[in-house]
Amino acid sequence: MGKKITLSESDLREMVENSVKKVLNEISYNMSRNAFKALGKKFDENPNLYNDPKKKRQLSTIHQGMVDRSAENFDPNMDVLVCFDDHSQMFKAGDLKQYFEITGFLDPSPNPIYADQKIVGYPRLKGFAGPMWDGDKVRYESWKVYDRLSM
Repeated sequence: MGKKITLSESDLREMVENSVKKVLNEISYNMSRNAFKALGKKFDENPNLYNDPKKKRQLSTIHQGMVDRSAENFDPNMDVLVCFDDHSQMFKAGDLKQYFEITGFLDPSPNPIYADQKIVGYPRLKGFAGPMWDGDKVRYESWKVYDRLSM
């Protein structure tokens, strides 16, 4: 016969909380993204869910899971086109930090409709618009080029 273990409520809560954190840390970016999209679809189908604080918190928590794992979406071998004022040049995404100042990274949108953005986790480069998805590669444009092409 097994031994009996006595736990206080706070000890049990701590064990459960630590177990849940461990499981959440093992969830991948893609799993988080798929869960976020699925829950977002439920919100679209039933707008009353926006009035449910528990469901809104759940959506926010899943989104934060995507944000926390967004670096997993970054592919260092992805082709990157950088459009300077007077020329364009191809790079590999993993090499950008050698040539540009990185000012941050693109987080997933809090809107589930945009959960499939391919540029999540890619860096923002000082002096450039982007990242932008360009068919089969990531693209950055100097602000001068961006302004010219956006007219």
